[in-house]
Amino acid sequence: MQEPHQLKIYKFGGASVKDAAAIRNLQLIVREHSGPGPLLIVVSAMGKTTNALEDLFHLAHGGQEYTAPLAALRAFHLGVAAELGIAILLCPLHPA
Repeated sequence: MQEPHQLKIYKFGGASVKDAAAIRNLQLIVREHSGPGPLLIVVSAMGKTTNALEDLFHLAHGGQEYTAPLAALRAFHLGVAAELGIAILLCPLHPA
């Protein structure tokens, strides 16, 4: 009887997913080291995204203008997606 494969869990975030080149590198790492069996990949915020979200929260909570930094963060993520050849369905930043 064949022994079941153990689940492997990889978690990546921050600098390891900071841009398209880093994400492509992760693809190579996972392919090289994952082996057979079930695999779960957890991806957290891209480099400095958590800090940017905290900054946005503080601006919004303080009643300050936050649309420009929000648009910049969105543009960054869309740019990385475009570099990776990923099409993104866009939603308005502020629904009418």
